[in-house]
Amino acid sequence: MRKFCYKDYMHLGQKMPQIVIPTQDSERFAILCVLQQKEILLNDVLREYHLYIKSLDAYKEDELLNSTICIPLILENASIGLISVQSTQKHAYTDYHLNLLRNLAVYITIALQNTDSFSQIASQKRKIERQNEEITSSIRYAQKIQSAMLPSDSSFEKIFTDHFVIYQPKDIVSGDFYWMSHVKKRIIIDDVPSFKIYTIVAVVDCTGHGVPGAFMSMIGSRLLSEIVNEKKIFDPKRILEKLQTGIRNGLHQQESANNDGMDVCLCRIEYIEDSPNVEIVFANAKRPLFYTHQNELHHIKRDKVYIGGWMPKKMNQELRSHTIVLKREDILYLSTDGYVDTPNAQRKSFGSKRLMQILGQNMYLPMAEQRDQLIEIKEEYQKGADQRDDILFLGIKL
Repeated sequence: MRKFCYKDYMHLGQKMPQIVIPTQDSERFAILCVLQQKEILLNDVLREYHLYIKSLDAYKEDELLNSTICIPLILENASIGLISVQSTQKHAYTDYHLNLLRNLAVYITIALQNTDSFSQIASQKRKIERQNEEITSSIRYAQKIQSAMLPSDSSFEKIFTDHFVIYQPKDIVSGDFYWMSHVKKRIIIDDVPSFKIYTIVAVVDCTGHGVPGAFMSMIGSRLLSEIVNEKKIFDPKRILEKLQTGIRNGLHQQESANNDGMDVCLCRIEYIEDSPNVEIVFANAKRPLFYTHQNELHHIKRDKVYIGGWMPKKMNQELRSHTIVLKREDILYLSTDGYVDTPNAQRKSFGSKRLMQILGQNMYLPMAEQRDQLIEIKEEYQKGADQRDDILFLGIKL
Protein backbone atom coordinates (compact mmCIF):
# COMPACT_ATOMS: atom_id res chain seq x y z
CA MET A 1 0.00 0.00 0.00
CA ARG A 2 1.37 3.44 -0.94
CA LYS A 3 1.57 5.95 1.88
CA PHE A 4 1.77 9.72 2.13
CA CYS A 5 4.40 10.98 4.55
CA TYR A 6 4.76 14.42 6.17
CA LYS A 7 8.49 14.43 6.93
CA ASP A 8 8.88 18.16 7.59
CA TYR A 9 5.72 19.37 9.31
CA MET A 10 5.78 22.65 11.24
CA HIS A 11 2.98 23.73 13.62
CA LEU A 12 3.01 27.06 15.49
CA GLY A 13 6.77 27.35 14.86
CA GLN A 14 7.63 23.85 16.08
CA LYS A 15 8.62 20.79 14.06
CA MET A 16 6.06 18.07 14.58
CA PRO A 17 6.56 14.28 14.53
CA GLN A 18 6.37 12.58 11.16
CA ILE A 19 2.82 11.86 9.98
CA VAL A 20 2.02 8.94 7.64
CA ILE A 21 -1.33 8.71 5.83
CA PRO A 22 -2.38 5.93 3.38
CA THR A 23 -2.89 7.34 -0.11
CA GLN A 24 -6.17 5.42 -0.39
CA ASP A 25 -7.56 8.03 2.01
CA SER A 26 -8.27 10.31 -0.96
CA GLU A 27 -10.82 12.52 0.90
CA ARG A 28 -7.98 14.67 2.19
CA PHE A 29 -6.77 17.91 0.62
CA ALA A 30 -3.05 16.94 0.60
CA ILE A 31 -3.71 13.55 -1.02
CA LEU A 32 -5.90 15.14 -3.67
CA CYS A 33 -3.27 17.83 -4.33
CA VAL A 34 -0.50 15.29 -4.93
CA LEU A 35 -2.41 12.57 -6.80
CA GLN A 36 -4.29 14.94 -9.10
CA GLN A 37 -1.58 17.65 -9.23
CA LYS A 38 -4.21 20.14 -8.19
CA GLU A 39 -3.74 23.50 -6.45
CA ILE A 40 -6.06 24.07 -3.49
CA LEU A 41 -7.01 27.39 -1.87
CA LEU A 42 -9.57 27.44 0.96
CA ASN A 43 -10.35 30.42 3.21
CA ASP A 44 -13.26 28.80 5.09
CA VAL A 45 -12.73 25.05 5.18
CA LEU A 46 -16.13 24.13 6.64
CA ARG A 47 -17.98 26.06 3.93
CA GLU A 48 -15.70 25.43 0.93
CA TYR A 49 -14.40 21.86 1.35
CA HIS A 50 -17.07 20.51 -1.06
CA LEU A 51 -15.26 22.28 -3.94
CA TYR A 52 -12.57 19.59 -3.66
CA ILE A 53 -13.74 16.64 -1.55
CA LYS A 54 -17.08 15.10 -0.64
CA SER A 55 -16.75 15.10 3.14
CA LEU A 56 -14.46 15.88 6.06
CA ASP A 57 -14.89 12.45 7.66
CA ALA A 58 -11.22 11.57 7.06
CA TYR A 59 -10.10 14.36 9.41
CA LYS A 60 -10.00 14.35 13.18
CA GLU A 61 -11.54 17.38 14.83
CA ASP A 62 -8.18 18.85 15.90
CA GLU A 63 -6.71 18.43 12.37
CA LEU A 64 -8.96 20.96 10.64
CA LEU A 65 -7.97 24.61 10.45
CA ASN A 66 -9.93 27.40 8.78
CA SER A 67 -7.67 28.38 5.85
CA THR A 68 -5.29 26.28 3.74
CA ILE A 69 -3.23 26.34 0.55
CA CYS A 70 -1.76 23.21 -1.09
CA ILE A 71 0.62 23.42 -4.07
CA PRO A 72 1.92 20.22 -5.72
CA LEU A 73 5.64 19.81 -6.41
CA ILE A 74 5.88 18.48 -9.97
CA LEU A 75 9.01 17.16 -11.65
CA GLU A 76 8.90 15.83 -15.22
CA ASN A 77 5.09 15.55 -15.04
CA ALA A 78 5.22 13.49 -11.84
CA SER A 79 4.25 14.64 -8.34
CA ILE A 80 7.09 14.37 -5.86
CA GLY A 81 5.37 16.08 -2.92
CA LEU A 82 3.62 19.29 -1.97
CA ILE A 83 4.02 22.52 -0.06
CA SER A 84 1.12 23.42 2.22
CA VAL A 85 0.28 26.19 4.69
CA GLN A 86 -2.69 26.36 7.07
CA SER A 87 -4.12 28.98 9.40
CA THR A 88 -6.60 29.07 12.27
CA GLN A 89 -7.99 32.31 10.83
CA LYS A 90 -10.63 32.48 8.12
CA HIS A 91 -9.78 34.32 4.91
CA ALA A 92 -6.10 34.27 5.85
CA TYR A 93 -4.81 33.88 2.29
CA THR A 94 -5.15 35.80 -0.98
CA ASP A 95 -3.93 35.35 -4.54
CA TYR A 96 -0.72 37.05 -3.43
CA HIS A 97 -0.01 34.17 -1.01
CA LEU A 98 -0.99 31.65 -3.68
CA ASN A 99 1.48 33.11 -6.19
CA LEU A 100 4.15 33.33 -3.51
CA LEU A 101 3.77 29.62 -2.75
CA ARG A 102 3.74 28.79 -6.47
CA ASN A 103 7.13 30.46 -6.86
CA LEU A 104 8.40 28.80 -3.72
CA ALA A 105 7.21 25.43 -5.05
CA VAL A 106 9.27 25.97 -8.21
CA TYR A 107 12.42 26.70 -6.18
CA ILE A 108 11.82 23.75 -3.88
CA THR A 109 11.32 21.42 -6.87
CA ILE A 110 14.59 22.62 -8.44
CA ALA A 111 16.40 22.19 -5.12
CA LEU A 112 15.04 18.66 -4.70
CA GLN A 113 15.97 17.86 -8.30
CA ASN A 114 19.51 19.14 -7.69
CA THR A 115 19.72 17.17 -4.47
CA ASP A 116 18.58 14.05 -6.28
CA SER A 117 21.04 14.71 -9.11
CA PHE A 118 23.82 15.25 -6.58
CA SER A 119 22.89 12.00 -4.83
CA GLN A 120 22.94 10.17 -8.17
CA ILE A 121 26.29 11.73 -9.08
CA ALA A 122 27.70 10.83 -5.66
CA SER A 123 26.38 7.29 -6.04
CA GLN A 124 27.88 7.00 -9.54
CA LYS A 125 31.17 8.44 -8.23
CA ARG A 126 31.28 5.81 -5.47
CA LYS A 127 30.47 3.11 -8.02
CA ILE A 128 33.19 4.31 -10.40
CA GLU A 129 35.67 4.52 -7.51
CA ARG A 130 34.86 0.93 -6.49
CA GLN A 131 35.23 -0.26 -10.09
CA ASN A 132 38.48 1.66 -10.41
CA GLU A 133 39.79 0.07 -7.21
CA GLU A 134 38.87 -3.38 -8.53
CA ILE A 135 40.50 -2.71 -11.91
CA THR A 136 43.61 -1.24 -10.30
CA SER A 137 43.83 -4.20 -7.94
CA SER A 138 43.63 -6.59 -10.90
CA ILE A 139 46.31 -4.65 -12.80
CA ARG A 140 48.58 -4.65 -9.74
CA TYR A 141 48.18 -8.41 -9.51
CA ALA A 142 49.03 -8.62 -13.22
CA GLN A 143 52.12 -6.55 -12.42
CA LYS A 144 53.26 -9.29 -10.02
CA ILE A 145 52.81 -11.90 -12.74
CA GLN A 146 54.69 -9.75 -15.26
CA SER A 147 57.53 -9.12 -12.78
CA ALA A 148 57.81 -12.85 -12.11
CA MET A 149 58.45 -13.41 -15.85
CA LEU A 150 61.47 -11.08 -15.88
CA PRO A 151 64.98 -12.43 -15.25
CA SER A 152 65.93 -12.21 -11.58
CA ASP A 153 68.92 -10.30 -10.23
CA SER A 154 70.48 -13.58 -9.16
CA SER A 155 70.32 -14.93 -12.73
CA PHE A 156 72.39 -11.93 -13.89
CA GLU A 157 74.80 -12.25 -10.98
CA LYS A 158 75.63 -15.85 -11.91
CA ILE A 159 76.84 -14.80 -15.37
CA PHE A 160 78.01 -11.20 -15.30
CA THR A 161 80.40 -9.21 -13.14
CA ASP A 162 77.72 -6.63 -12.36
CA HIS A 163 74.56 -5.14 -13.81
CA PHE A 164 71.78 -2.62 -13.26
CA VAL A 165 68.17 -2.36 -14.41
CA ILE A 166 66.00 0.74 -14.68
CA TYR A 167 62.44 -0.52 -15.14
CA GLN A 168 59.72 2.15 -14.89
CA PRO A 169 56.33 1.27 -16.40
CA LYS A 170 54.19 4.25 -17.35
CA ASP A 171 50.94 2.63 -16.18
CA ILE A 172 51.68 -0.06 -13.53
CA VAL A 173 52.20 -2.84 -16.08
CA SER A 174 54.57 -2.35 -18.98
CA GLY A 175 54.89 -2.90 -22.70
CA ASP A 176 58.69 -3.10 -22.20
CA PHE A 177 60.36 -6.26 -20.98
CA TYR A 178 63.81 -7.80 -20.74
CA TRP A 179 64.60 -11.44 -21.34
CA MET A 180 67.60 -13.72 -20.87
CA SER A 181 68.53 -17.34 -21.51
CA HIS A 182 71.74 -19.26 -20.75
CA VAL A 183 72.10 -22.05 -23.34
CA LYS A 184 74.50 -24.68 -24.68
CA LYS A 185 75.11 -25.43 -28.34
CA ARG A 186 76.51 -28.85 -29.15
CA ILE A 187 79.38 -28.77 -31.66
CA ILE A 188 81.88 -31.26 -33.06
CA ILE A 189 85.59 -30.37 -33.04
CA ASP A 190 87.94 -32.96 -34.58
CA ASP A 191 85.24 -35.58 -34.20
CA VAL A 192 84.98 -34.78 -30.51
CA PRO A 193 81.64 -33.51 -29.16
CA SER A 194 81.87 -30.23 -27.33
CA PHE A 195 79.69 -27.28 -26.34
CA LYS A 196 79.53 -23.57 -26.88
CA ILE A 197 77.93 -21.69 -24.03
CA TYR A 198 75.89 -18.61 -24.92
CA THR A 199 73.99 -16.05 -22.90
CA ILE A 200 71.28 -14.37 -24.95
CA VAL A 201 69.90 -11.11 -23.61
CA ALA A 202 67.12 -9.00 -25.10
CA VAL A 203 65.44 -5.72 -24.27
CA VAL A 204 62.08 -5.34 -26.03
CA ASP A 205 59.69 -2.42 -26.51
CA CYS A 206 56.19 -3.55 -27.50
CA THR A 207 53.52 -1.42 -29.13
CA GLY A 208 51.64 0.59 -26.52
CA HIS A 209 51.95 0.58 -22.76
CA GLY A 210 49.69 -0.35 -19.85
CA VAL A 211 47.50 -3.43 -20.27
CA PRO A 212 47.69 -3.68 -24.12
CA GLY A 213 51.47 -3.35 -23.99
CA ALA A 214 51.65 -5.94 -21.21
CA PHE A 215 49.74 -8.46 -23.34
CA MET A 216 52.19 -7.88 -26.18
CA SER A 217 55.13 -8.31 -23.78
CA MET A 218 53.79 -11.72 -22.71
CA ILE A 219 53.50 -12.75 -26.36
CA GLY A 220 57.05 -11.56 -27.08
CA SER A 221 58.53 -13.27 -24.02
CA ARG A 222 56.80 -16.56 -24.86
CA LEU A 223 57.99 -16.44 -28.47
CA LEU A 224 61.61 -15.74 -27.49
CA SER A 225 61.58 -18.68 -25.06
CA GLU A 226 60.08 -20.93 -27.73
CA ILE A 227 62.60 -19.85 -30.40
CA VAL A 228 65.73 -20.10 -28.23
CA ASN A 229 64.97 -22.71 -25.59
CA GLU A 230 62.75 -25.09 -27.56
CA LYS A 231 63.79 -24.66 -31.19
CA LYS A 232 67.46 -24.14 -30.23
CA ILE A 233 67.98 -21.18 -32.53
CA PHE A 234 70.92 -19.14 -31.21
CA ASP A 235 71.87 -16.86 -34.11
CA PRO A 236 70.56 -13.34 -33.26
CA LYS A 237 69.52 -12.56 -36.83
CA ARG A 238 67.55 -15.79 -37.13
CA ILE A 239 66.00 -15.27 -33.69
CA LEU A 240 64.57 -11.95 -34.83
CA GLU A 241 63.42 -13.46 -38.13
CA LYS A 242 61.51 -16.13 -36.24
CA LEU A 243 60.15 -13.52 -33.82
CA GLN A 244 59.00 -11.42 -36.76
CA THR A 245 57.19 -14.41 -38.30
CA GLY A 246 55.73 -15.45 -34.96
CA ILE A 247 54.22 -12.03 -34.29
CA ARG A 248 52.75 -11.63 -37.76
CA ASN A 249 51.32 -15.15 -37.83
CA GLY A 250 50.17 -15.16 -34.21
CA LEU A 251 48.24 -11.91 -34.60
CA HIS A 252 47.00 -12.79 -38.13
CA GLN A 253 48.35 -9.48 -39.40
CA GLN A 254 48.01 -10.38 -43.09
CA GLU A 255 44.29 -10.93 -42.59
CA SER A 256 43.43 -8.29 -39.97
CA ALA A 257 43.93 -4.62 -39.25
CA ASN A 258 46.21 -5.44 -36.34
CA ASN A 259 49.41 -3.41 -36.57
CA ASP A 260 51.14 -4.26 -33.29
CA GLY A 261 54.80 -5.05 -33.13
CA MET A 262 57.98 -4.51 -31.14
CA ASP A 263 61.43 -2.96 -31.21
CA VAL A 264 64.22 -5.28 -30.08
CA CYS A 265 67.81 -4.98 -28.91
CA LEU A 266 69.29 -8.51 -28.69
CA CYS A 267 72.82 -9.73 -27.90
CA ARG A 268 74.36 -13.18 -27.90
CA ILE A 269 77.27 -13.18 -25.45
CA GLU A 270 80.02 -15.79 -25.52
CA TYR A 271 82.94 -15.81 -23.10
CA ILE A 272 85.93 -17.17 -25.03
CA GLU A 273 87.52 -19.95 -23.03
CA ASP A 274 91.04 -19.25 -21.67
CA SER A 275 90.82 -15.69 -23.02
CA PRO A 276 89.85 -12.21 -21.76
CA ASN A 277 87.81 -11.79 -24.94
CA VAL A 278 84.03 -11.83 -25.13
CA GLU A 279 82.26 -12.18 -28.47
CA ILE A 280 79.06 -10.19 -28.87
CA VAL A 281 76.73 -10.88 -31.78
CA PHE A 282 74.10 -8.16 -31.94
CA ALA A 283 70.87 -7.92 -33.93
CA ASN A 284 68.15 -5.33 -33.59
CA ALA A 285 64.92 -3.87 -34.81
CA LYS A 286 65.06 -0.08 -34.41
CA ARG A 287 67.20 -0.16 -31.24
CA PRO A 288 70.91 0.77 -31.00
CA LEU A 289 73.50 -0.87 -28.79
CA PHE A 290 75.86 1.19 -26.62
CA TYR A 291 79.01 -0.38 -25.22
CA THR A 292 82.35 0.50 -23.68
CA HIS A 293 85.72 -0.70 -25.00
CA GLN A 294 89.26 0.52 -24.41
CA ASN A 295 87.97 3.25 -22.11
CA GLU A 296 85.68 4.71 -24.76
CA LEU A 297 81.95 4.66 -25.36
CA HIS A 298 80.83 3.20 -28.72
CA HIS A 299 77.51 2.41 -30.29
CA ILE A 300 76.04 0.43 -33.15
CA LYS A 301 73.28 2.32 -34.92
CA ARG A 302 69.82 0.90 -35.08
CA ASP A 303 68.55 -0.98 -38.13
CA LYS A 304 65.21 0.30 -39.43
CA VAL A 305 63.53 -3.07 -39.34
CA TYR A 306 60.02 -3.80 -38.07
CA ILE A 307 59.12 -6.82 -35.94
CA GLY A 308 55.44 -7.34 -36.61
CA GLY A 309 53.08 -4.60 -37.67
CA TRP A 310 52.98 -2.53 -40.81
CA MET A 311 55.99 -2.45 -43.17
CA PRO A 312 56.67 0.48 -45.51
CA LYS A 313 57.21 -0.98 -48.99
CA LYS A 314 60.32 1.09 -49.63
CA MET A 315 61.85 0.31 -46.23
CA ASN A 316 64.88 -1.98 -46.18
CA GLN A 317 63.64 -4.96 -44.16
CA GLU A 318 66.83 -7.03 -44.10
CA LEU A 319 67.79 -8.10 -40.60
CA ARG A 320 71.51 -8.07 -39.88
CA SER A 321 73.95 -9.42 -37.31
CA HIS A 322 76.82 -7.27 -36.00
CA THR A 323 79.80 -9.01 -34.38
CA ILE A 324 82.18 -7.26 -31.99
CA VAL A 325 84.88 -8.61 -29.68
CA LEU A 326 85.07 -6.97 -26.27
CA LYS A 327 87.01 -7.58 -23.07
CA ARG A 328 85.85 -8.66 -19.66
CA GLU A 329 84.87 -5.59 -17.61
CA ASP A 330 83.50 -3.87 -20.73
CA ILE A 331 79.87 -2.80 -20.46
CA LEU A 332 76.83 -3.30 -22.67
CA TYR A 333 73.87 -0.88 -22.51
CA LEU A 334 70.55 -2.09 -23.92
CA SER A 335 67.46 0.12 -23.77
CA THR A 336 64.05 0.91 -25.15
CA ASP A 337 63.24 4.41 -26.39
CA GLY A 338 61.39 5.41 -23.22
CA TYR A 339 64.46 6.98 -21.59
CA VAL A 340 65.52 9.17 -24.53
CA ASP A 341 61.87 10.12 -25.17
CA THR A 342 61.45 11.50 -21.64
CA PRO A 343 59.94 15.00 -22.02
CA ASN A 344 60.75 18.15 -20.11
CA ALA A 345 58.22 20.83 -19.15
CA GLN A 346 58.30 22.12 -22.75
CA ARG A 347 57.62 18.56 -24.05
CA LYS A 348 61.08 18.34 -25.64
CA SER A 349 62.62 14.86 -25.56
CA PHE A 350 65.77 14.03 -23.59
CA GLY A 351 67.47 12.73 -26.75
CA SER A 352 70.18 10.22 -27.67
CA LYS A 353 73.05 12.74 -27.71
CA ARG A 354 72.42 13.72 -24.11
CA LEU A 355 72.24 10.04 -23.16
CA MET A 356 75.60 9.29 -24.78
CA GLN A 357 77.17 12.20 -22.91
CA ILE A 358 75.88 10.86 -19.60
CA LEU A 359 77.05 7.30 -20.34
CA GLY A 360 80.49 8.58 -21.40
CA GLN A 361 80.86 10.64 -18.23
CA ASN A 362 79.71 7.89 -15.87
CA MET A 363 80.98 4.68 -17.50
CA TYR A 364 83.82 4.42 -14.96
CA LEU A 365 81.49 4.41 -11.95
CA PRO A 366 80.19 1.25 -10.26
CA MET A 367 77.04 -0.01 -11.96
CA ALA A 368 74.73 0.95 -9.08
CA GLU A 369 76.05 4.52 -9.18
CA GLN A 370 75.60 4.66 -12.94
CA ARG A 371 71.98 3.66 -12.44
CA ASP A 372 71.48 6.35 -9.79
CA GLN A 373 73.01 8.98 -12.07
CA LEU A 374 70.81 8.00 -15.01
CA ILE A 375 67.67 8.25 -12.85
CA GLU A 376 68.68 11.50 -11.15
CA ILE A 377 69.61 13.27 -14.38
CA LYS A 378 66.42 12.09 -16.11
CA GLU A 379 64.23 13.29 -13.24
CA GLU A 380 66.02 16.65 -13.13
CA TYR A 381 65.40 17.05 -16.87
CA GLN A 382 61.78 15.93 -16.56
CA LYS A 383 60.97 18.32 -13.68
CA GLY A 384 57.52 16.92 -13.01
CA ALA A 385 56.43 16.47 -16.64
CA ASP A 386 54.30 13.39 -17.22
CA GLN A 387 56.13 10.23 -18.22
CA ARG A 388 55.55 9.68 -21.93
CA ASP A 389 56.32 5.98 -22.28
CA ASP A 390 57.54 2.90 -20.45
CA ILE A 391 61.23 3.12 -19.54
CA LEU A 392 63.66 0.21 -19.61
CA PHE A 393 67.44 0.49 -19.41
CA LEU A 394 69.74 -2.47 -18.83
CA GLY A 395 73.47 -2.22 -18.11
CA ILE A 396 75.69 -5.34 -18.09
CA LYS A 397 79.35 -5.52 -17.08
CA LEU A 398 80.98 -8.50 -18.80
